[in-house]
Amino acid sequence: MTTSPYGTPGQQPGAAPGQQPGAAPGQPTPPYGVGTPGAPTNPPLFSSSSPTYGTPGSEAGYGSPVGDQIPVAAAAYGTPTPTTRKPSTMRIVLTAVVLVIALGVGGFVIFQQSGSALGRASKGDCVAGVGEGKDLDNAKRVDCSDSSATYQVLDKVSSETDCLKVAGTEAAVPTTKRSSADYLCLITKGSDPSQGANTIKAGDCLKEDSSATTGVRKSDCSSGSYPVQAVITDPRGITEANAYDKCTAAGASDPEQYYEWAMLKYSSVKVAATADLVFCVGAKN
Repeated sequence: MTTSPYGTPGQQPGAAPGQQPGAAPGQPTPPYGVGTPGAPTNPPLFSSSSPTYGTPGSEAGYGSPVGDQIPVAAAAYGTPTPTTRKPSTMRIVLTAVVLVIALGVGGFVIFQQSGSALGRASKGDCVAGVGEGKDLDNAKRVDCSDSSATYQVLDKVSSETDCLKVAGTEAAVPTTKRSSADYLCLITKGSDPSQGANTIKAGDCLKEDSSATTGVRKSDCSSGSYPVQAVITDPRGITEANAYDKCTAAGASDPEQYYEWAMLKYSSVKVAATADLVFCVGAKN
């Protein structure tokens, strides 16, 4: 009985906003096998490390005052009969003025509240309520010191794919449900955009990072990192069976495994995470 030189498929680590993706990267051992950076044991080589994505973490009743009830007395001899007075012109004018002021104040409050929605967020702002299973209608702009803030806005662009070009972007979210919506390019609050996975090029190194929404980040080439030999920008059709050939065709000299990276794409209560980049890496440093 013979064994395949390519080993068996490796386990894909999960990564999510606010979730811990798994154990630290392990040391791959067999040549040209199937493996995943980050496995706790010696992984076989040439597996896809594709994280599973998720997310980064009494009303008071009011009564109506009831006035004193005035009993209606039957008219008697010598008792004046009440008459109904029409409201004066001055009273009508004052009432109208009060209503206009009330409507103006109410409109201003509504405008101020709508100002915290995603549509009014811009570069440098933070947002809350963006995550898998969360209705984007409830997402809003918040102060970055707010504990509910999960993402920071790196830029606002006109299309989802434009966010892939913004250094450090981990996720993209539409500002409205309209087809003409702008998109916010997001990074986990507190993360360094210069270490974003979409900034990695051949010759750089990467590491797994549980604090990053997508699980990996650019790193110095110190111990525990993986040298990136090639970056594939069109990952369609890549499988474990052809990954070695695809990586060598892209310029990798001696690839041992590969990483798939995806920018999270939020819409309504769903999130998509199809691969946008593939990193062909060599043996662990």
